[in-house]
Amino acid sequence: MGINLNHPHRLKPAATLQEWQFCNGRVTFGCRDSFYRAFPCCIILAYMKQFGIVLFFVLIAATASAQLNVWRSQNPPTVAGNLKAVQMISQYTTYVVGEATTFIAVSDSGRRWAIHFGINPDQYKRYLNLNALSFIDSTTGMTVGVGLVLKTSDAGNTWESLPITKTQLTYNGVLMISEKIAIVVGNAGLLMKTVDGGKTWAEFPLELGIDLKSIKKVRDNFITVTGEEGYLLTSVDSGAHWIKKKFHYDNTVNSVAFENEKKAVAVGEGGYVVTTTDQGDSWTPIAWDTMGFIVSNKLNSVDTKAPGYYVAVGNYQTLVYTSDGGAHWKKGDLDIFLTTGLDLNGIWMWDKNYGYAVGNIGSLLRTTDGGAHWDFIPQDPLFARMYGIAFPKGDTSNGIAVGTAGTVLITSDGGTHWNTVSSTTIRDSNLYCVTFADSNTAYACGEWGKIYKSTDFGNTWNIQHTPTTHDLHSISFINADTGWATGDRNTLLKTTTAGASWVPFTLGKDPDSVTNVSFCDKMNGLVSLNHTTDGGISWKIIKKHDSLPEHWPYFEKSKMISPSHYIVTASADNTIRIYGTISTYIGDSIYLFGDPITTYFIRFTSVDFADELHGTVVGTNGIIYQTDDGGRSWHLEYCPTNLQFEAVSTPQAYVTSASGIRGIILRRSNTDPLASVSEASTNSTFEIISAYPNPARDVTKIVIRLSRMMPLEIRLYTELGAEVLTDNLGMMPDGEFEVPLEVSSLSSGTYILEIRSSQEAKHFKVKIVK
Repeated sequence: MGINLNHPHRLKPAATLQEWQFCNGRVTFGCRDSFYRAFPCCIILAYMKQFGIVLFFVLIAATASAQLNVWRSQNPPTVAGNLKAVQMISQYTTYVVGEATTFIAVSDSGRRWAIHFGINPDQYKRYLNLNALSFIDSTTGMTVGVGLVLKTSDAGNTWESLPITKTQLTYNGVLMISEKIAIVVGNAGLLMKTVDGGKTWAEFPLELGIDLKSIKKVRDNFITVTGEEGYLLTSVDSGAHWIKKKFHYDNTVNSVAFENEKKAVAVGEGGYVVTTTDQGDSWTPIAWDTMGFIVSNKLNSVDTKAPGYYVAVGNYQTLVYTSDGGAHWKKGDLDIFLTTGLDLNGIWMWDKNYGYAVGNIGSLLRTTDGGAHWDFIPQDPLFARMYGIAFPKGDTSNGIAVGTAGTVLITSDGGTHWNTVSSTTIRDSNLYCVTFADSNTAYACGEWGKIYKSTDFGNTWNIQHTPTTHDLHSISFINADTGWATGDRNTLLKTTTAGASWVPFTLGKDPDSVTNVSFCDKMNGLVSLNHTTDGGISWKIIKKHDSLPEHWPYFEKSKMISPSHYIVTASADNTIRIYGTISTYIGDSIYLFGDPITTYFIRFTSVDFADELHGTVVGTNGIIYQTDDGGRSWHLEYCPTNLQFEAVSTPQAYVTSASGIRGIILRRSNTDPLASVSEASTNSTFEIISAYPNPARDVTKIVIRLSRMMPLEIRLYTELGAEVLTDNLGMMPDGEFEVPLEVSSLSSGTYILEIRSSQEAKHFKVKIVK
């Protein structure tokens, strides 16, 4: 619970520590300590000299704890966490299962989603995970998980729980051969078969005692099962009899894909890949060092639908494919930059080119070229890349966020809830920026030179004709009539008719693609590094700070606050390291922040200011910097994600929203979450009754009362706002119940417990004593 002096922003005392909140989507929490650089002793001594003694800072930090620096979800995720398995029913329809007994039906090649939460008929076990599924057609199928086997006959709209004797075991695979015949496999060598649609089951006495991981039908009566310690089971009579085979190594084999009765590829732990041409009697291991790259991550699934073509997926977004039967492999490319590992759990190929993969935090990926390239499929809007977010200045309630595939979200309560706008005008069009001309009128720009206008706060949009087909990346209005837009190939457009017509302006040779425009009045503006004082008639490159290297910039975003005050973010390259920089221009002075140590390998992607003093800069790796002195100095904000931000909006001092990849939207405000500790609400859907024992040493039990069945999530924070525990409980029953919380690994101190439903959050103080 001590103060970490390795965090630069911790060294700066503040009157209050502010609060950030998740507004949308589930994100992976991670540590960014590699980006927190230790300050030299002289800097620490300088702070000691400035503030007296370090103890003074500790006291201030303690008194500041009333204003927590907390990030939390305001809008619940659109899916219940990790996705485990996928099956393509047709070229257009795909079924997916995952944790918290979630079933998802995808139609129109990913355009529409039907998401069913907690499909287990037993409401007290809807939090359990589903691990596999098998459908014989679009309506009839089974899914298995932790101690359960479920069956549907109406395309997943309703499910029945099938009677099984070993509910204490985990079922890892299922194969439906017909409406009556099915086989399931699981832990402890479990292999069972039914011939009456699941009413009764017969167990095969394999006497293996190892966990069986997957089951697949190759063709006709040929079935394979994979398991731990390198076991492979094969059957040529639809599971009536089984032949035990074993790989040369004891690696756990997670999945095997046969292209015919003889040839197959198997994958498993530690990047283990082997091939066979004799139905598994002998295997040839893959030597990754001959491929030009190494795969050491766990491989979870492999599939093939054409001779020689295999695609495999695994942990930490591992995507590999081969077109020669496994002799040579290549890496697949993901269409977005991820700074945190994304585990991929299942894959299904429709043919040699088209297929889906599923993974953690609700991820669904699609390939159309045999695994060479992959793209995320948005889920209204989870995993849409949110490129733009905007709130009118002074308005902290009403906002708009835009992103890929025509994603438009609007909020009227500061992000507590985001509603998806359905518009045929902007459907499937990638939107890169959004801005407000006044409190109701918004403009968005995107690919192919498209600009859209809304006069009813984003509910409906009309396309504005422009003289370009180049992608537009930024748009800015200084009043209701006058605005600018910039994009590829030095594109610069201006309107003085409220978007009815756009006139091209000449910017010059540099740069080839302009990614940002910002005007503070009709005459003064910035387009990336280009500065105009005559309304765009002439431009000049702004002066760089003397300490910046010659090769500056690599990438830039800018914000003009007044004619003599503006901010430029860029990446500098000193031939050794690329690092992010923030240049603040105030009058004749230039204040530079960023160096090869503090901001190493960081790219700043967006900047916004509420007024002359308060501003925010966001970037890659979940980086957020804020200033309260106009940009003369910047302090790093605590952030529990290392996902990349794409846009930021600061409508008011200390109130900021940021958006980025995988649909994340986060919010920061100076509200005090401790003020709501144990508070009662007449409209509350649940309440925290107590936590006992409290103080606790190893385990404390949280007593919760729900007015109806709902999904719940538990998080535990330190008094300084750092998240230390999180647990997704899934669907919980109505009534009063207890939830044990393991705290034995935590240090002594006072913590803030947060229980969150889809509608509200409650807080409770928990003390831990060792």
